[in-house]
Amino acid sequence: MDWARRGSQFVHDDTGKCMDAGGGRRNGDIVTLQPSATGDLDQQFTWSGSTLVVR
Repeated sequence: MDWARRGSQFVHDDTGKCMDAGGGRRNGDIVTLQPSATGDLDQQFTWSGSTLVVR
């Protein structure tokens, strides 16, 4: 899969959908692909060292 980073969102190149945590904030919670929604906190990610985490 190829991804593009747009601000704090990660967008799948083929589908145009964003990674979405769906409210999950714990290690191991499922991340899904959802339509991009500007301002959706479940779609905003950042790096903590070498780990990608929800903002």
